[in-house]
Amino acid sequence: MSLLEKSSSIEINSVESTNTAKRNSYSLGQKVQIPVPSDRHYLDFDNSYLKYKAVFGASTDALHNAWFGGLIIKNLKVKTLGGQQIGNEIKEYRSWFQMVMELTSNSDYNDSFGYTEGAQATALADGGSTIQFTHKFMAHIFSVAEYYPAHFHQGLMIEFDLPNNIDELCYEATDTADVLPASLSFTDFEYVVMKKELKPEIENEMVNLMTAEKLFVDYMEVLTQEDNMAASSSNNYDIVGIDGRIRQINVYSIQDADIAGDEQARFATWGRNNVNGYRFKAGGDYLNYETIEVSDNVRAEQLCELMKSLDMYDNDKLRKQTGDSALTPAVLNTNRFCLGYKVAKAQKNIHETISSSIDKERNNVRVELSHSSAPTVGTIYTHITVDKRLQILPGSVVRVVRS
Repeated sequence: MSLLEKSSSIEINSVESTNTAKRNSYSLGQKVQIPVPSDRHYLDFDNSYLKYKAVFGASTDALHNAWFGGLIIKNLKVKTLGGQQIGNEIKEYRSWFQMVMELTSNSDYNDSFGYTEGAQATALADGGSTIQFTHKFMAHIFSVAEYYPAHFHQGLMIEFDLPNNIDELCYEATDTADVLPASLSFTDFEYVVMKKELKPEIENEMVNLMTAEKLFVDYMEVLTQEDNMAASSSNNYDIVGIDGRIRQINVYSIQDADIAGDEQARFATWGRNNVNGYRFKAGGDYLNYETIEVSDNVRAEQLCELMKSLDMYDNDKLRKQTGDSALTPAVLNTNRFCLGYKVAKAQKNIHETISSSIDKERNNVRVELSHSSAPTVGTIYTHITVDKRLQILPGSVVRVVRS
């Protein structure tokens, strides 16, 4: 058991700290920076969240996209307060976040989080409105399940890029007279974090481990790659330079035709796009035993692999899974078509050898797709979840090491 495993028995006190962004207001396309200083406290990310207000200008029958709370985060980066970057920047955090929430949240969850994460697409007031949202970061250092010793490097700097355009966050109803909001800005970005002061004997042990260069924290990053979906009978995509132990792979595509106008949310429809088979490869080895078939009536194996990749493949989780429209095969086929693979189940125990850049021949993944007929052009998103290990060293230094 880790000494940093959460337990009230090792705490002296807890305090909730509100940390404000460097500026009061932000426009689309700008970078938000929120310093989170820590002098003696450990951070409890499970009980922490981002909050902000979105200021929508006048519109006509426009809606904000579902899961708006996290959809504003295009790219996510975390640094020590001294300026050293922790791990890698997560590109297209928003597309990964929306995928996870759409596929794993049930209707009760959507109702409960409607006013926090903005789980449901919601009509905006024609005259403009200001709405508060919250978001719980789900990846990067925020995935640490234990107390995080942020005070050993003075604290954290959270940075993320806002999307560039309003139509990435809002859309119109079906009437051609509808108009998107005239403007969209953001105010009052704050990160509310639960800080913990631990008992002296625990703190002393942590200092000793750090001094001996034996203080490690495990966390999870997401590598996202965007590629063009070509109108071809087959499409292959290579994701290279993966630095970490691969946990899972997920792939979905958005057709250009579905987002050509302003009457469709950007991540609303992930069509099958004529995919009739797929296979994943890591290094020189195939992860799937053979090509997995996909059609309107042949979907069981593809859905089974998707559920495994999302850790949903047990009876209790399946009973709770109701999603948008119960995520029936029909819905999954047209609006939520996603491929998945849990690398921990790979042949040859391959996830034990897919690792950091030390393992040059296995730090890449290939996605191989075949199509029954030429697909509609669009964008394909590949999300690779990787386990990382952070070493915390004296002098406010951190480095990612092989786990």
